[in-house]
Amino acid sequence: MISTTIAIYSLGAMIVLLSGLLTSKAIKRRKSKPENIWELNPSQSPSYTSRRPSNVPLSAPPTEAFYNR
Repeated sequence: MISTTIAIYSLGAMIVLLSGLLTSKAIKRRKSKPENIWELNPSQSPSYTSRRPSNVPLSAPPTEAFYNR
């Protein structure tokens, strides 16, 4: 049987190896020029046509609406 310390060490080594591989791939994919995340591309412009119309009335209600009877 495998002792628990050998199993723990082997799992830890696998984690270190896999994290090193993922880090190296991420560094290779990184562009040399930093990307401005706040800049909107023309294709990413917000769509204002899908907004719902507001329920705000365009004129004031008549004075009869404020009478309490």
